[in-house]
Amino acid sequence: MAKRKALGKGLSALIPDAASVEDPYDKGMGKFTGADLFNVNVEDIVSNQYQPRKHFDDEKLNELAASIKENGVIQPLIVRNTDNGYELIAGERRLRAAIKAGLEQVPVVIKDVSDSETLQLALIENIQREDLNPIEEANSYLRLIEEFKITQEDLSRQVGKDRSTISNVLRLLSLPEQVKQDVARGTISSGHARALLSLGDKSAILKARQIITSKAMSVRDTEALVKRIKGRGIEVEKKETKIDHLLLELCDELTRTLSTKVKIISRGNGGKIEIEYYSNQELERLLEIFRP
Repeated sequence: MAKRKALGKGLSALIPDAASVEDPYDKGMGKFTGADLFNVNVEDIVSNQYQPRKHFDDEKLNELAASIKENGVIQPLIVRNTDNGYELIAGERRLRAAIKAGLEQVPVVIKDVSDSETLQLALIENIQREDLNPIEEANSYLRLIEEFKITQEDLSRQVGKDRSTISNVLRLLSLPEQVKQDVARGTISSGHARALLSLGDKSAILKARQIITSKAMSVRDTEALVKRIKGRGIEVEKKETKIDHLLLELCDELTRTLSTKVKIISRGNGGKIEIEYYSNQELERLLEIFRP
């Protein structure tokens, strides 16, 4: 199987200028010379149409706005030219905070990049900042995988995270919509969500979700709740399909080895193994494991 070319390392792959101004807000963005920088009116800048982040913490924005009001925008925003002004590539929080602080102009660097490159930059820049909520992060991974046809291995190198971490984040997208909204809002954490995922059944997940949100349960309490729910399910399943303890241990072992959900269904002396995947690239990864 031909190996796909990996993306560049974040923004520095497409913006590799060496220079004197380093941006601590956007990891991997590179440095710029004074000749690259100039001020533009905030009203002439439109938000990035590919911005993956949908939720902005008001408290943190207010803190950044206060800092900007006191010190100005120390690091430049990255933009590209449009017919009606400029489109933001990187620096959405700084732009919003600058407007809150009452600034009329902000420092920018203009770069000539395509729509495809802009999307890659916006996604990778936000992932590298590590302030997306888990669902936004998962959707960003999925877009990079599906729209740019890259593997999870390539993606793990670009964002500096283990492939298993990326795979676990992608699994969150298989949750019921109500639970995904809870995770996006921070009502429950990704730790709660991962525990709920192991239930598999949507109705069981929603029932458990109602319990943990009403009782404000911790992740550890949620894991214990899920274990009790699964325990009751196993008792019924044993009566109906005669799954023994050894098969349950084997199922857990396969889940850990393959980094995805595995279910073993026993039927008399036979049965079947179900292995879940969440994208074409995830299927490709699993096939590579089984191929000689």
